[in-house]
Amino acid sequence: MGKLTYWCFVFTFLVHTALQGQDLIINEFQVSNSSTVDDPDFGESGDWIELKNTTNNLISIGGYYLSDNLSDSAKWQIPANTVLGPEDHALFWADGLDTLTHTNFRLAKAGEEIALFSPDGELVDHIIYGAQRTNMSMGRSPDGIGDFKYFKRPTPYTDNTMATFEGITFNRVHFSEKGGLKENAFDLTLTSLLGEIRYTTDGSFPTLTSTLYTSPIPINETTFIRAAVFEDE
Repeated sequence: MGKLTYWCFVFTFLVHTALQGQDLIINEFQVSNSSTVDDPDFGESGDWIELKNTTNNLISIGGYYLSDNLSDSAKWQIPANTVLGPEDHALFWADGLDTLTHTNFRLAKAGEEIALFSPDGELVDHIIYGAQRTNMSMGRSPDGIGDFKYFKRPTPYTDNTMATFEGITFNRVHFSEKGGLKENAFDLTLTSLLGEIRYTTDGSFPTLTSTLYTSPIPINETTFIRAAVFEDE
């Protein structure tokens, strides 16, 4: 029998907290950005928070505050004379550098709070998020009005139009065999500590409607398997 090739890909999904939008909202954010986008000031790939003006009017956002603590309404103030055009987006770098568009705090990959306060200290918008994965983001979908969902391909400065995931889980799928060239056919076993496993063989990302794993998968030809764990909220 000739050699067969087997590829595996693990992508996982978690439950999120979503919040109601305002005229000025937190539209998207990214924690643990390593390659998505570099800031124009220092050329570094820091964490970022995207605000959006959901109205058709120019908004002055100078004097508003961003914070990573709901109890601290004046942690970092957006510089005076900062304006945001109709339906426009503004990116602020949560890298602790404390300059113009760089906040004096960083975002925790393990999860914490992001809050937007008015110049008077009124809470305008916020999200309490859980653990994040590197180079993924969370944003409102539909853009500007929807709940927060996960984006495998973040969309800084632009509308959130990419494919979304409802959540991620850090329970991984374990494959009984590593991908690569195999001499003989075999049965592939998938296991996970929690949740149910769903998989595809056509290269697409697994969803709640993908094939439910219930027994070992016979591998007797070149096969591309993607598998994910799904958990109830």
